Amino acid sequence: MKILIVSNSISGGGAERSMRILNKEFNLQKTDSTLLCLNNSGQDVPIETEIILSRKWKSGLWGTLTNFREFVRIYKSKSPEVLIVNCELPELYAAILPIRVKRMICVEHTSQPWAGRRKIGRIVRSLLFLRRAEWVTVNRDDSRIWPHGNHAVHIANPVDTPQLSDSQDPQVPFVFVGRLREEKGIRMILEAVSNTQKSIRVFGNGNLEEELKNKYSEVATFDGFIENPWQSISAFQTIIVGSEYEGDGIVVAEAILAGMPILLRDNQDLRRFELSDDSYFKNREELERKIKQASTNPDVFRANRMTRDRLFVERSLDAVLLKWKTLLS
Repeated sequence: MKILIVSNSISGGGAERSMRILNKEFNLQKTDSTLLCLNNSGQDVPIETEIILSRKWKSGLWGTLTNFREFVRIYKSKSPEVLIVNCELPELYAAILPIRVKRMICVEHTSQPWAGRRKIGRIVRSLLFLRRAEWVTVNRDDSRIWPHGNHAVHIANPVDTPQLSDSQDPQVPFVFVGRLREEKGIRMILEAVSNTQKSIRVFGNGNLEEELKNKYSEVATFDGFIENPWQSISAFQTIIVGSEYEGDGIVVAEAILAGMPILLRDNQDLRRFELSDDSYFKNREELERKIKQASTNPDVFRANRMTRDRLFVERSLDAVLLKWKTLLS
């Protein structure tokens, strides 16, 4: 079986990381799989079974058209039996691909697909519906796909227990890992940290980066995007996740498996991790109260052993790979 996995980039969020892992494991299992990344940061280095195209982020219409032609050329040369696409741009390319696709699988990584561009998303997903695309969702609580209610098979993203720093006395008690975008709630987090006169390390980049650096440089250390931020994070730090919505929440899963104290935005997507009510906050005022509490008693915000053990089994690479093999057989 020949598989072509299409992703936005070689590195980034949960979708990108999980597809890179999946492609690597397929090849270790002697399956002919290629990971095709549409965007090029200029710093990513592909391995033998990976291809990175030339498009830059926000490259405009001409850059996207050129990128699509590159995609079509690679698709023709690979002639895959299965095309697996992830996120909006790969969905668009799959929807308008002027070639018959033997089998197409789309992976839903968010509970708010095509946010801000719902009209375009409706058109793209209508075309995918006509092409008889199959769906996988990383969210176990959402088995129907917007907008046509297609049934989706639940396959979580694989998660390893991260290896944390050995430091037992972190100078910065709080940490944020994620993209610096509005929906990640980073403004609220930094405001709460500032109001409580605490400090935080921020791992990630995004369109809000320069603005936030200018406003919160006294309370926040901005480390930018790091491939493995966990090696700079201690189990004695508390991670804060303020996302308005999440698909799979890989950062949350990794923090739980690592045994870290964790504070989560109170919404349906993050409630599925089934932590105690103590770990959730509804607004900035409640977050500020919990930041003060975590500063003196962080153990209250750690997941219990049962939750960690369940997550370890559900997110193991073997379990995830078995589900993909079953779907593809």
